[in-house]
Amino acid sequence: MSSKSWTSNTRVEFGRGFELRQRKFEIIHSMKNADYTELKKSEKFTPALYHEKDGIWEGGSTSQFSPVMTFKLWEKFSDSCLEVSESMEVNGKKTFGYDEPIIYKRV
Repeated sequence: MSSKSWTSNTRVEFGRGFELRQRKFEIIHSMKNADYTELKKSEKFTPALYHEKDGIWEGGSTSQFSPVMTFKLWEKFSDSCLEVSESMEVNGKKTFGYDEPIIYKRV
């Protein structure tokens, strides 16, 4: 049984209209070929912590965008799919997000 951990030290913003949400799965699996010259650190996000167990990475973070606005991210990466759960809360009330994670299947 294999077990590892890593922390995403920074979030980044992709320039020039990069459609991150639509291409997230492809981006994550091709980061070794990414052009990092256009990346800049985002101050909005708390670093995400991920753990690997038996080839599956899972984790996320909670970011406080303002005193009343909280963003929560949870992701699970495997060879077959990417599961993403994101939600936004204002004054403790969910204003964005789904109760079940969105699943992007590799084809």
